Amino acid sequence: MLSLIVKKEPKSVSAEAYRTLRTNFQFLTMGRNMKKIIITSTESGEGKTITTGNLALSLSQAGKKVLVIDCDLRKPSIHKYFELINSIGFANMVVEKLRPEEVIHKYSDNLHIITAGKTLINPAELLNVDHISPIFKGLEEGYDNILIDTPPVVSVTDAQLLAAVSDGVIMVLGSGDTNKKLCQKALQLLGNVNANILGVVLNKVTEASGGYYKNQYPYYGGEIDGKKKSKVKRESAR
Repeated sequence: MLSLIVKKEPKSVSAEAYRTLRTNFQFLTMGRNMKKIIITSTESGEGKTITTGNLALSLSQAGKKVLVIDCDLRKPSIHKYFELINSIGFANMVVEKLRPEEVIHKYSDNLHIITAGKTLINPAELLNVDHISPIFKGLEEGYDNILIDTPPVVSVTDAQLLAAVSDGVIMVLGSGDTNKKLCQKALQLLGNVNANILGVVLNKVTEASGGYYKNQYPYYGGEIDGKKKSKVKRESAR
């Protein structure tokens, strides 16, 4: 069974790294009225979904009211991490016009989840501004943060469509795995829809990579195309 480290091993260094990610995320979005945050990756296997789940848990534990939406309608997995039934979800809201209360899972008082739901043949045809913007707007009330898991950027257009109606995008990259050219292409694709790229979570960093914590998840805020030099990161312990 897939598990979330923040819940399973709350005292581990990996869980602490996610709490650091939470702190930096809150600092970066402070006072900017940014609720709807896309979490995506360049390609599959970089850890976007596990990052979404652990960040959501960390934020909820800090007293934030969080909603997680699985918008990876092609290969959904949020329900697996949270051990939920995926019979209805976001796709049903789009296709069948279901109300939020009909699809929301109350995982805890502060953490609610909308799974992907109904399988769609071509999700991109429905993930356009006219269909999803009203849905997201209706979900904003009552939540401090809405984290949206999407398919990888380069693979399909879904992430671009969703980024166009979000307040910001966080990219998850696998240390040593991510192809530089594909990463550049992903940034270009997001730029084409004027996505607000907040920064990067560098996943799969180990001690051999020079990190202080094994399996850490450092978060770098600000632009990632070199235009802004400021960054937010955890100071290494000495």
